[in-house]
Amino acid sequence: MKKKTIKTATTPNKNKKQDENFLRSLVKASDNELASLMSEETLSNTTDWLDTGSFALNGVMCSDIMKGIPNNKIVGLAGPESCGKTYLVLSIAKEAVSKGYQVVYFDSENSTEKEMLVKRDMDPSKFAYLPVDTIQNFRNQLIKVVNKYNETPEEERTKILLILDSLGNLSTTKEVEDAESGSEKKDMTRPGQIRSVFRTISLKLAKAKIPMLVTNHVYDAIGNYIPTKEMGGGGGLKYASSIIIFLTARLAKDKDKKLTGKYLTATSIKNRFCKEKSRVVVYLDFKKGLHPFYGLQDFGEPMLKKETRGWSINNENISESQLWSTPWDKELLDVVQENIKTEFDFGDNDLEVELKSDIENEEKA
Repeated sequence: MKKKTIKTATTPNKNKKQDENFLRSLVKASDNELASLMSEETLSNTTDWLDTGSFALNGVMCSDIMKGIPNNKIVGLAGPESCGKTYLVLSIAKEAVSKGYQVVYFDSENSTEKEMLVKRDMDPSKFAYLPVDTIQNFRNQLIKVVNKYNETPEEERTKILLILDSLGNLSTTKEVEDAESGSEKKDMTRPGQIRSVFRTISLKLAKAKIPMLVTNHVYDAIGNYIPTKEMGGGGGLKYASSIIIFLTARLAKDKDKKLTGKYLTATSIKNRFCKEKSRVVVYLDFKKGLHPFYGLQDFGEPMLKKETRGWSINNENISESQLWSTPWDKELLDVVQENIKTEFDFGDNDLEVELKSDIENEEKA
């Protein structure tokens, strides 16, 4: 069946400048220093991407294996206890440092120390460690850090990555006070405090082009006919994040049955760049971090195929060990990218071509 062509309303060329000037006058009248036309540089535009260290994880983040995490958005990584959230953010932080970023690490779990970084070949001098215990304490420190970043002349500052590990372990001032006084009343203020944090900081991060990773716990949603997982802390992180990835894990062992890492299933639950429910499996090595190529095997057709006794590339057999090293040349990566884009991306390539053609024809008229 022939695809139906969708035409867009066009503006006569002679009125285009007039319309643009009128719209620009409305922007100016708003007295909003951050306002602009969408055809120009805007606050919401992503200007850089942070590689996660895994092509497949990049793909489920933004439907592009060569990109990853946007530099002006909040990304939530949620999962059950011991699923590898801290290992994962440290692996991403390693990639960030290699790209010239420095890391500001807010730790509510007392889970990260210098030795962990050294063992992963990371320079501890590139990490600022900020312990936090309550939501209010985190919010105050976070705002001060971002304000200081914005106040620093651009030529004197470096790019930074913010990490909170984890939101789920932050208490509240009221909860601490109740514990000290012996009160057993349930603290009902926590969800509101969390929403306050992200309402306060989202615009500041976008303006400064600072990416932020937030780990969080999940729990079983009660009352659902089909069991589902839900993030803790209410809707604050859910609404503020541009990307939320749910993680599950299974252990990886070598031939001697020793633990070597974890296979992480990463599912896109909320995403402004990628279809929801998009899913990949990545390999997190406890010593080396994320394996760059693991997870791409599911998207290599028709060049890469799973055979009864192994794998083949263009009908030539390869071993399992070769699968994670030699085959991933540009030609195969291009095939993987096209397959991931087709499966995960919101866009319609044919429609995009049609719209572009309409615009070009209008400009020629």
